[in-house]
Amino acid sequence: MKVGWLKGLLLSIGLCGSGQVAFAETDAGRCVPDDTHMCAIFRMEGRSHLMTFQRVVIPQAVEKCEQDDFESCVYSGSVLSQATGVDRDLKTAAQVLGRACLANHAEGCHELGQMLWESTDRKEEAFDALSRGCELGFDHACLSKATPMEEGVGGTAEDAYAIYRDHCEGGSLDGCQSQAVLLKHGKGVPQNSEKAASMFERLCEQGLPSACFRLATMHFHEEARSNDPKRINDLLTFACQETHADACGFLGVTMIIANNNEIMAPAKQAIIKGCDLGSSLSCDFMEKATSQD
Repeated sequence: MKVGWLKGLLLSIGLCGSGQVAFAETDAGRCVPDDTHMCAIFRMEGRSHLMTFQRVVIPQAVEKCEQDDFESCVYSGSVLSQATGVDRDLKTAAQVLGRACLANHAEGCHELGQMLWESTDRKEEAFDALSRGCELGFDHACLSKATPMEEGVGGTAEDAYAIYRDHCEGGSLDGCQSQAVLLKHGKGVPQNSEKAASMFERLCEQGLPSACFRLATMHFHEEARSNDPKRINDLLTFACQETHADACGFLGVTMIIANNNEIMAPAKQAIIKGCDLGSSLSCDFMEKATSQD
């Protein structure tokens, strides 16, 4: 979950000092790094946003961070941690985000915790950073710190479920979805697949693509009321259109299955889209599909 500065970035076009566009969301769905541009993939509210950045902008932001411009710390650290390929720089990202967090920048603590949890083995530090962000009043950090608790870091799965439930009751779609995931797997709470599917259904109707994807997989594996192929296709198509990366890959695979394992162009296009949006699952599917050409 990426919030704050990213929402602002997605709602406007930023300008660097030379008056050139510093970043933009790609229209074609693909980003190819070159000498002047780098790519990064951000995930927010179940959607993947593939962005292109001018290379000159990130070092400038790191330099501003060193001058105690903490918004620049969060900006540069988030980009470097989510950059694709060789441009990903977790060491520098941890340094600049850590600088912001030490200065009591709440979102900086949240971004640091998210990065450490998702991309390193520094799990205790991740929980501490998320907890600090929560203490500083950043509500998303209060929700995110439940993720380590699921794995016994900083708390228990039961603690995590309570946090998700409370956030869900407070109107958080992400909180509701995380609560439903634990219900589905019986983690921190007695398993209740029917209730989980019902929650995913409501969240999907509210436009959350990750919930549509999860509901589709439950239908596919007959964990929900039916495994109607059209219903599965409709759910995955919507989620893929809303740039949920895994949904695109899964959509392609279900299309192949429905076509007696023959790989048609629409199926391959969906899988490629998922891979381009950063889904390792889709990339695995793409490798297998390509090998059969």
